[in-house]
Amino acid sequence: MTSIPHIIPMPSKELQILRCLSRRMNLSTNDKQNIESLHKGYIGERKFYNLLCNFSSTNQIELFDLLLESNNTEFQIDSLIISENTIFCLKVKHFEGDFYLERDKWYAVASGKEIRNPLLQLQRTDYLFKQLLQNLNVHTTVKSYIIFINEEFTLYQSPLNEPIIFPIQLKRFIKKLILDPKQPPTMQQRNVGKKLISMHIEESMHSRLPSYEYHQLQKGITYRTCSEFLSSINKMKLKCQGCGTKNQRNIIKNR
Repeated sequence: MTSIPHIIPMPSKELQILRCLSRRMNLSTNDKQNIESLHKGYIGERKFYNLLCNFSSTNQIELFDLLLESNNTEFQIDSLIISENTIFCLKVKHFEGDFYLERDKWYAVASGKEIRNPLLQLQRTDYLFKQLLQNLNVHTTVKSYIIFINEEFTLYQSPLNEPIIFPIQLKRFIKKLILDPKQPPTMQQRNVGKKLISMHIEESMHSRLPSYEYHQLQKGITYRTCSEFLSSINKMKLKCQGCGTKNQRNIIKNR
């Protein structure tokens, strides 16, 4: 794997902030659901990354979590693989349960409710990414796929010609992805990767963060292992209110 930023999936800034706020204030049901959704997405990306690591090669550049913009429109790329002749734009989904397709609409079997069509999301990302590359004068083949990473996911009535990779196909897809490139990345490919990283947007304009005032937040130090607050035992020691771990004050300070 190439040693540059964005080589490992990381929790989004929105998720990190929401996690911090959840320890220090009461969040709404919507905010809690947002945390759960963002966390599931992150877990899915890590699972995909771990699978890639099992078949790692130096003949491509692997990037993760790119938030980019084309014509004033933001779009998210979960995983980008720059190989010999092709850039693979991958959207990773961690859906769980049974779903079915009917007239280009997606439904959850358990509830019967319609969900957002992931293929439309992929088409949007594919279009905007190709547009961005064109503006950068980068001329290469782009192939976009949805990766369903969760083994507990099933899609009924799926057409054969859609760019969908199901869990049972994933290892075979990755092997082909990794083994096909015969040459290491060219300088031009490396420059494309660096340029895309430099264009990454740190904060999305669509982040859904609750409003709060400083005085509303619970004050104190949280223990990094279980995220519970530390209480004072004496001048030298602190104790985690969650797991009961005791720490020297100077150790906490140095962290």
